[in-house]
Amino acid sequence: MTQYVINIGALPNDGTGDPLRTAFNEVNLNFNQIWNAGPVGSNIQITNNQILTTNTNGNLILNPNGIGVVQANAHIIPDQTRIRNLGSATNKWNTVYAQYVDVGGALTVSGDLSVTGNLSVTGNIIEVGNIV
Repeated sequence: MTQYVINIGALPNDGTGDPLRTAFNEVNLNFNQIWNAGPVGSNIQITNNQILTTNTNGNLILNPNGIGVVQANAHIIPDQTRIRNLGSATNKWNTVYAQYVDVGGALTVSGDLSVTGNLSVTGNIIEVGNIV
């Protein structure tokens, strides 16, 4: 975006600034760019380091155009007061690539578990069904 700066002159009423028509045209151009950027007139609020929805329980959808990705260049963590889900019962991740996975509690696998490489277990393996 280009910022249109209004020339206000060197001193009040010295005649060196932009004429009123030019100045207000630049004001309109600046506001058009702000309006077209998206958040104005929407349920999105950008304050300090937060992007949030102003409507109660509103979703924040990150939707890149085409084959773009949503990229994080830092850690992504849930807030400290609640446990959060990644995906849902109906909207599941297809493939998760991770170097390390630390499950702080029980790990439940619905379906098959395939391990390429070694499986190391510290503790007991309790057989409920068949171990093949």
